[in-house]
Amino acid sequence: MVHVSAPSCRHRFITDFAAQSKSATAADIPRRILEAVPKDEKLNYRCAV
Repeated sequence: MVHVSAPSCRHRFITDFAAQSKSATAADIPRRILEAVPKDEKLNYRCAV
């Protein structure tokens, strides 16, 4: 899932001047989001049915 999510959504991000001045690209945004998500943590959630 992680390998597909970044390439499949990077076209949806547009960097502003502040991001461009820090050399951030549209590909960096989903990668940084995925890095911030805990990978080994067990998810505890309920679906409302």
